[in-house]
Amino acid sequence: MLGYRHSCKRGYTICASLRISAETYVSVQRRQFVAFLLAALLVAPPGLGSQAKPLGVVLETRNALLRATDGLPGTTVFAGDTVSTDHGGRMRVRMGEAQIEVMPESVVVFEELDSVAGATVVHGTVSFSAPETGTVAVRATGIVIRPQPKRFTHGQVTVVGPSELLVTSFRGPLELTLENESLVVPEGTTYRVVQGDSRGPGPVGAGAEAARHAPFKAILVAFVAVGVPLATLLIYQSLASPSSLF
Repeated sequence: MLGYRHSCKRGYTICASLRISAETYVSVQRRQFVAFLLAALLVAPPGLGSQAKPLGVVLETRNALLRATDGLPGTTVFAGDTVSTDHGGRMRVRMGEAQIEVMPESVVVFEELDSVAGATVVHGTVSFSAPETGTVAVRATGIVIRPQPKRFTHGQVTVVGPSELLVTSFRGPLELTLENESLVVPEGTTYRVVQGDSRGPGPVGAGAEAARHAPFKAILVAFVAVGVPLATLLIYQSLASPSSLF
């Protein structure tokens, strides 16, 4: 150490040059490490850096984008992922025992709703199904639509406008919730659901009084065939198969 100090005193210019070279080397190495780290984060799979939760897996897809790229069958769908479809496009996603199908010309964000895997419909239409042992949730214009417990369900939700929906139950009643108020869409019906002033005509029979005092109103617009349509039957068979589970 004494010799080193002595040599530095005698060759100050050389020592200073060595110190500058060492500092430059460390600076370059640091920049290279930061660049490598940024590159690794950019190519990391979704959810690695953000710890996004996996919600499901793509089963079928056609003319659809997942995270702005083609979502191929087998691709994992994470919370926060956006799916968009063009004219004639579709994407079907399995989420546990339930399934959600994004219909043509739609935009959907997959997320957890009250600890239940589901999706928010930004634009367009989604169809969904769940067996008696499963559940799923769909949100549109702030209203959450979910199956009633222990009922096989097949439903569909279409965003008509900023505060208007069409909700159809092909099989099993659907429960609609907004601001701690709820009403039930019976099996085999389509309801037009509008937020805002809930006074005026609403559903008749069971649940009618609750609907008139809720922060939204539901108007019966159609009856649909009660039963198991072919598409529903195929989905139910897929759901009941062990291969359909995660």
